[in-house]
Amino acid sequence: MPVYPPKDSDGRLPTYRLTDDQWAALRDVLPTNRGKRGGQWHDHRTMIDGIQWARSDGGRWRNVPDEFGPRQSVYDRFRRWSGFG
Repeated sequence: MPVYPPKDSDGRLPTYRLTDDQWAALRDVLPTNRGKRGGQWHDHRTMIDGIQWARSDGGRWRNVPDEFGPRQSVYDRFRRWSGFG
């Protein structure tokens, strides 16, 4: 299993990845779907990193790397959440 989040060649976090402190601040306010019908969501942290990656790449969703999950899932999560403000 890879160390999360991976660091760049200089040992720094890429700017599109959440730090552990940022993730700790967000984790408890994000929705869950435990106990609900249907499949489980992809990991929120991975999706947020994918959203930030796409935004850092000028919003080119088709370029989202596979490490963030299916690009359509990343985009759908962005659209769903951006509708909530």
